[in-house]
Formats: sequence, C-alpha cells, structure tokens
Amino acid sequence: AFLALPLAADTALLGAAFKSERKPGIQIVTSLYLQPIARVIGLLVAWKFNLGIAGVFWAMAFGYAVSCAVLSFRIFSDYPLPTLSHWRRFDMKRTYGYSLWLALSLLVYSFLRNLDILVLGAFRPAKEVGEYAAMSAIAQIIQIYPQALSQTMGVSVARLNEEGRYEDLKELYRNYIRSALLLSSPIFAGVAVFGTWLDLIFGHTFDFSQSVAFLLALGYLMSAVFAPLGYALSMTGKHRQELAVLAGGSGLVLCLTVMVAPSFGGAGVAAAVALGYVLINSTRALLVSSKLGVAPFRTTALFAPVCCLLLAVGLRDAVEFTLGKSLLSGLGSAFAYALGVFVIYWSMFLIQPERDKIITRAKLALGLRG
Repeated sequence: AFLALPLAADTALLGAAFKSERKPGIQIVTSLYLQPIARVIGLLVAWKFNLGIAGVFWAMAFGYAVSCAVLSFRIFSDYPLPTLSHWRRFDMKRTYGYSLWLALSLLVYSFLRNLDILVLGAFRPAKEVGEYAAMSAIAQIIQIYPQALSQTMGVSVARLNEEGRYEDLKELYRNYIRSALLLSSPIFAGVAVFGTWLDLIFGHTFDFSQSVAFLLALGYLMSAVFAPLGYALSMTGKHRQELAVLAGGSGLVLCLTVMVAPSFGGAGVAAAVALGYVLINSTRALLVSSKLGVAPFRTTALFAPVCCLLLAVGLRDAVEFTLGKSLLSGLGSAFAYALGVFVIYWSMFLIQPERDKIITRAKLALGLRG
C-alpha cells in the first residue's frame, strides 16, 4: 500500500498540471480508463497465482505505476525539463507551503467520504454492510456529470480571482451549478426511488432499504454538485477556512455516525452523512455568498431534483401497482422516466438556446435539414 502512495501522488500532481494547461483529456483517460484497466489486469494475475490480499495491493500499485508512467512520458514530451533558478526555487517553496493546507483538506474530505462504511462495519453485521456498500457504489454515478463539468473549475476560479473578475466568477458558478443540477437530478431521483429494485440485479439475497437509497443519493448529490464551491475558498487565499469547514463537518459526521450506527444501522449512518454534506455545503455557500456579494446559484435550478423525485415516485408506485417489480417493467419504467424528465425539463427548466440546440441535434440525427 505504501509503495503505491508516491505513484498515486505523482499521478495526482501530473494530472493537476495538465488541468492547469487546459488539457484535461489525457488526465481523464489515464485516471478513469487506463489505471482501472491496469488494476484489473493486476487483480487477474493475483487471482491466477493465489496471491490473496497482498495481490490486491500489488495490483493497486501496478495501476498507479502505469498511470504515472504514461503521464510522465506525456508531460516530458510536451514540456522541456526546466532549470532550477533561485526564483524558481522560491516559487516552489511558496507553492509547497500553500499546498500543505490543500493536502490536509483533501485528506479530511477523503476521510469524510469513507467513514460511513468503516463505522457501519464496526457496529453492524456483514450482510447489512454489504448492502450499504453496494448501494453506495451505485449512488456514485450521481457524481458523473458534476465531476465532468468541474474538471477545470479550480484553475478557472484561481485565474478569475487573480484578475479581479468577480462578475465572471459569479457567472461561472451560477452556470456550473445550474448545469450540474439539471444533469445529475434525474440520476439522483432514479437511484433514490428505484434503488430498492437493485435486488433484481444483485440477487434476492440483497434487501435494499428505501431510506438508505434516498439518503445516500441525497448525500452524493449535495457533495457532487456543491463541492466545487470549495474552490472559491481554497483557490482564493481562504484555504484555512475551507479546511476548518471540512474538519468541523467531518468531526460532526464521525460523532453522529458512531452514535446512530448501533441502533439505526445503515439508515442512521446515511442520514448522518447526508446531514454532514448539507451543513458543509451550506456553510461553504454562505462564505462564498459573502465573498461574491450574491448567492452562487440560481434558485430555479434547485427545483430540478424535487421535480425528478416526484416523477420517479409516481412512476414507481404506478408500475408496482399495475405490472409488479421485474426486469422488464424496470426497463419500461426507465424509458418512461426519461421521457417524463424530458417533458418537465423542456417546459420548466431549459432556456430557448438550449431548446434550439436540442432541435438542431435531433434534425442532424434524423438526417433532416433546415
């Protein structure tokens, strides 16, 4: 595990370098595709030779080694190796001093993201922990679009703050949060409402809780959409405030999860985590709003998850009452749900340029002109 650490750190630093140059493509392909594929290959080798748990850690190190090697080769191909002048050393020291606070924030946030399963495993039986972990893994797909949209947010926030372009900074956040909410809300509601249907895929030995599905989905939605608000603190000289917010929220979540896990199990732990994300991001929003002089989001977009949730609940209840729960009715529900979301978005949330863009793409897909 420790062998993988310097490789993982180098991969993260090199990926950040490419993002700062507005070249996130190589970092995304390496981290989301190449590294997992290399890790799976390592796991297959470990399974073939019966290496056990040690083989899992070797596979993890191998995945990071491959991603680190690819990014290193690419960055030295694109940029010549610089000479270390006196001023360059000074800049490096200043950067490393600042990055220590960012590293602590990342450590605390990583702890927050993983403590729910650790605490649940300390107090509840393995079956319940497995069901919670499976639901948590599925709920992570809620983060896909917000993470894609926020790939260069940190760099953009730092640049706009440095140039004093606060109006552009406000617009950057408002556009991002609106897009992130509109794209992730249908997935959030789908997981929150239809999460209990996952036993059709995982098998009937799993018994998924409706409350756990909803609370996990809510927590991931809050984290995915509003976490980039932290850039308005960490990238503008307010990094100590960002660390204080994360540390305070993580400490609160740890205390709450330890208190509720023995009696309330997965539902209690998921509720504590969701509450933690709500408090952390509400505090961030207040701090950012005071800095920018206005809320960093438009309130109309906040209704998107509510509308999607109501649609999903009504559709699920109707299908269960008429057709029953099955893979076939699930596929039909997915199609009907997507159609319903489209109608709601078209009539309530999309602006005219977005409607025109959809019409143009539909015409191109159908081979129509004009």
